[in-house]
Amino acid sequence: MEILPADKYLTNSPIKQLLHITSELWEVLKALIIYTLNPTRLNLIKLTCEIIDLQSSCQTMLEGPLGLSKELINDCRDHVYWKNKIRGYYEVK
Repeated sequence: MEILPADKYLTNSPIKQLLHITSELWEVLKALIIYTLNPTRLNLIKLTCEIIDLQSSCQTMLEGPLGLSKELINDCRDHVYWKNKIRGYYEVK
C-alpha cells in the first residue's frame, strides 16, 4: 500500500503542516522510548504505526501545502535514492 496524504490536512499552510509533522515526530520518539524500555511485539507495532503516521504527514505536506504532483514527488524520490546510493548508504558492509 502506498503512503497516502491525509485529506483532512491537505489545505493546511506549510507552517501548520510542519507543526503537525513535528507532533508526529514526538509521537515516534515517545513510542521509541516505550519500545526501548519494553521491547515487546506490541510496542514494536505501535512504534511502526507511529513512523508510518509520520510518513503520511510528510506525504500530506508534499501533496497538500506544497502542491507537488505525484510525478514531481517521484522524481525527487529518485533523486534522493541516487544521491544516497552514491554516498554508499545502501551498501552492506
